[in-house]
Amino acid sequence: ESPFAPTAESPFAPTAESPFAPTAESPFTESPFVATTESPFTESPFAAAADSPFSVPKPGDKMVALYAFTPDNDDELAFEEGDQITVLEFLNEEWLKGSCNGNEGLFPTSFAKILLP
Repeated sequence: ESPFAPTAESPFAPTAESPFAPTAESPFTESPFVATTESPFTESPFAAAADSPFSVPKPGDKMVALYAFTPDNDDELAFEEGDQITVLEFLNEEWLKGSCNGNEGLFPTSFAKILLP
């Protein structure tokens, strides 16, 4: 039984006077909003075609900085908007390791886009 099912004490419980009360003529015998454990997604929403500019960056890929990034930590990579960054390592969907202007460090994935060959 759903923890969200209306009870007699619930102010949202259907009544005979309610326009939403189930009737014998109603084609709906249960709510269409029943939660399930099945997901409509068969793959990550971050997945993209191999030739897409939104592909997962790979070591050796070239990227261009969309924004300037000022590091908060010593292991992060500083760059300016328009700088070219070479990907050294994919860490996760949010962070990459790269090199730019002779320096290496971590940078946020969302601050750069892949340059297509």
